[in-house]
Amino acid sequence: MHCSGSEGQEIFETLPEPDDDCTELNKFELCLKKLDLHYLPKISTILERYHFGMRKQKPGESIEEYLTALRKLAATCKFGMTLEERIRDQFMLKCSSDKVRQELWSKDDPSLQEVVTITKSIEHTLACVEELERSKHPEINNISQKIELQEDHRDCDGGKDETKLSQVQKSKFKDTKCFWCGNLVHYASYKKCPAVNAICKLCNKHGHFAKCCRSQKDSPSVKVVGDCILIVDTQGKKKKHPKDFVTMCGIEGEVLFDSERG
Repeated sequence: MHCSGSEGQEIFETLPEPDDDCTELNKFELCLKKLDLHYLPKISTILERYHFGMRKQKPGESIEEYLTALRKLAATCKFGMTLEERIRDQFMLKCSSDKVRQELWSKDDPSLQEVVTITKSIEHTLACVEELERSKHPEINNISQKIELQEDHRDCDGGKDETKLSQVQKSKFKDTKCFWCGNLVHYASYKKCPAVNAICKLCNKHGHFAKCCRSQKDSPSVKVVGDCILIVDTQGKKKKHPKDFVTMCGIEGEVLFDSERG
């Protein structure tokens, strides 16, 4: 009481005496009893038994872990002489394995130790069977082939490739053509089309290249020679200053042609 200070001593002096069954305790034990009655929270046996009855075996929880949790909860339930039976009943009712539960319920009034032994034996057998099945039927990774267009630019003679496409992707778009950029490897609905934010050099509208412009009847003829360069055929066009539009690596630009130099 000296270590508790003056406030602790004042509180102790006001505490009521314990029940008559504490008369055989010495002064120190009597002191502890009075302090416990004052400071320890009162436990509701009904509530503790409710928590005990609601405790299920969690997924991945071992038998030992589940039994330890049940014993800890039962310690405040005041089961008395029926403690082992209560833990056994709760284990049989709330264990996670249906096979274990069926096997346990087929026994005639087993003890808690018998329940634990049977459960461990069943779990060991199931683990062995599962391992044997895995060895007979190895897992096969089923990889679903999803065709996704990926804009992946890389160096190409000082420039960049417009995109990398697998043979499967190219075959998919064999008979189609984007009418916004003229590309043969994706549909017009492709969200990453290079012409999405482009401005047409002929009509000044957004969303398409000049080579795909539909508002100009006298549009330049364009053909693809490589992955990076488009050659524009201006033969037959009458222009004072011959200019046309060339797309290189997904970027469209205006080019001035000098016909006198060939």
